[in-house]
Amino acid sequence: STLNLTSPVFCCKLDGKFPDITLPSNLDCATSPNATTSNYVSGCYQAVEDYIMGYRLALIVGVSLLIACQVGGVKTRPH
Repeated sequence: STLNLTSPVFCCKLDGKFPDITLPSNLDCATSPNATTSNYVSGCYQAVEDYIMGYRLALIVGVSLLIACQVGGVKTRPH
């Protein structure tokens, strides 16, 4: 059988919030995309950017701690 996809399956909106994400309830999102079932209208890039921006404070804190640990490790290492 052959499917004619209008948009990539990766553009389908998933159900739930992290970490409880499930497959889309409407699996026709790639063959008949619309604003409710797919990110096809707004674009996949925008969906990924929105997701990352939702966790930007956690990302900034995590990267800052990583940099602080790296800098602290360099200063305290005996030569």
